[in-house]
Amino acid sequence: MSEFLFVYGTLRRGQPLHPHLEPPRARFVGEGRIVGRLFDLGDYPGATPDPKRFSTVRGEVHELFDPQETLLVLDDIEGFDAKRPERSLFERRETEVALDAGGSVRAWVYFYRQTLIEATEIPDGDFVRYSAE
Repeated sequence: MSEFLFVYGTLRRGQPLHPHLEPPRARFVGEGRIVGRLFDLGDYPGATPDPKRFSTVRGEVHELFDPQETLLVLDDIEGFDAKRPERSLFERRETEVALDAGGSVRAWVYFYRQTLIEATEIPDGDFVRYSAE
């Protein structure tokens, strides 16, 4: 099980759900990006994989000190049910994260699973910058 988590929306530093990733649960490692597309879903963003690998999503990597415990809390927040992923709002999967400081890590990320009919794509893949505009 990965000890790292990549967050791109309301779990990032300065965002409303970030307290779930403060010590003693986790430690900020650095900023980075994953291959994917990012959408504005209203109150929060949702990332989806990009099989064509044209787009990236910006975010942060956090090291989880007790991954099993913290991921249970986050699964509930993100609407992910490991026993019934097909019914989940988001799906937690491991993916490669390119770190801005160099190198990469494998980290958990929550990908959006529902339809995107009402969603607006965030062109630069950065929710924090987009929501500040």
